[in-house]
Amino acid sequence: MATAKTNADAIRYALKTNGGAEDSEIVTWLKQFGREVNRGQVYRVKQQLERKRLAAAAAQAGT
Repeated sequence: MATAKTNADAIRYALKTNGGAEDSEIVTWLKQFGREVNRGQVYRVKQQLERKRLAAAAAQAGT
């Protein structure tokens, strides 16, 4: 966690660590480590990760 340079990095780490946690749970979890984020930021990072996952799946299916 200490190595996260940006809030987005911290959110990605939290999502990876906390699996299917709700956005508000991610916000609370990160706050314990001194990282202030909001649910909107968590939502945007989740959307970015989902787009990347879908693009990777499409690329895999196309090969």
